[in-house]
Amino acid sequence: MAQCLRLVCFLTLTVIVFLDIWVSFGATWVVGIQGEQRMQNNQKVESLWSHCDLQPNYKSEQCDTLFSSIGGPSVDGGKYLVWRAMTIISVLSFAASAACCLLSLDCVLMTDSKQSTALAAGSFALFSGMLLTVTAVWYSIDMTTRNVGFNNIGGAGRSSLSTRIDIYNQRPGPGLIFAYIMAVIAVIIGACLIIYSRDEECYDPEIGNARRPSMPMTHRR
Repeated sequence: MAQCLRLVCFLTLTVIVFLDIWVSFGATWVVGIQGEQRMQNNQKVESLWSHCDLQPNYKSEQCDTLFSSIGGPSVDGGKYLVWRAMTIISVLSFAASAACCLLSLDCVLMTDSKQSTALAAGSFALFSGMLLTVTAVWYSIDMTTRNVGFNNIGGAGRSSLSTRIDIYNQRPGPGLIFAYIMAVIAVIIGACLIIYSRDEECYDPEIGNARRPSMPMTHRR
């Protein structure tokens, strides 16, 4: 059972590695849709590495691909740097977990014990899940508290000029949603790998012990 579980975990982790790369670098984390008081239906689309202002009616799109406007250190960009770092580390940790999970299979590497590699695979998976959980929760809190839109323009007296604030209804993007999903799956995989890390023992009467042989045994006639 342990070997079948490790194989399933390895295949799942392989898919998660590529999915995490997409979530970290290309997926949209939040979509801000303009309120009903405006007919343009403008949108603000944000990932961890880019920020775009979309105007569908005018077929206009303005993107800051390097995210220098709000990703720089001078404009509260430190949190974006932390989010990027944590997602990149999660990709590497998922890859390490998949590699250890592969090495824990008997069909790949015949050793006396696979418990250590299975424990390492589970630990890496739990670490990745923790990083994604912290990133997703932190981003969600920041998304609900930030002010996305235009400010009022006004002055003193009758000459004051005031404008309506364009409210953007912010909705979680696929990147944020998949971050939560991968975090849950990573915790489940890590827990299963650690719980079932003990090797399945087989007893050979000619050897007289219950340890897995390091190489296939040949019987002499």
